Amino acid sequence: MYAENEICAVQRRGPSASELGLTTKQLAAMLEVRELLASNVIRHVDPVDVNRDERSFLARTFGETPQRFNMNYTIQHKGCGTVACIGGWTALRAGMSRRAGDKFVKLADGGLRELFYPLVPGSNNKVDQNVTNEQAVRAIDNFVATGKPDWNSARGY
Repeated sequence: MYAENEICAVQRRGPSASELGLTTKQLAAMLEVRELLASNVIRHVDPVDVNRDERSFLARTFGETPQRFNMNYTIQHKGCGTVACIGGWTALRAGMSRRAGDKFVKLADGGLRELFYPLVPGSNNKVDQNVTNEQAVRAIDNFVATGKPDWNSARGY
């Protein structure tokens, strides 16, 4: 977890937590999620595999209690793990309940909404469920630095 002085350093280089639409606690949680994605502690999962309830498949792929990532799911608890998007993981790491986390993600606006709802390139309303960990990390970095995730650059376009 980021120390308070590290959060302040990030804020001095870019928008403040409140300018990003976050509390200081939520910003700290987002930076923690960034590190978990970068280190593959939270791993991307294909949407087809999200709905599998085969414990052996999940255990082989992710370990006993997987923490999974897919931008098409706000927060979904399964018997064998949790899958969530950037906003869902941020909410959970900030100590929010699932209901509060859903509300946090759904009510986001501006750059925060763009971060939480990356659209498939060329689509007006389809969330890109194929965002990789690396792309998510770059989008979080962009968002914290500028207030915009810039998904095109995060995807390498």
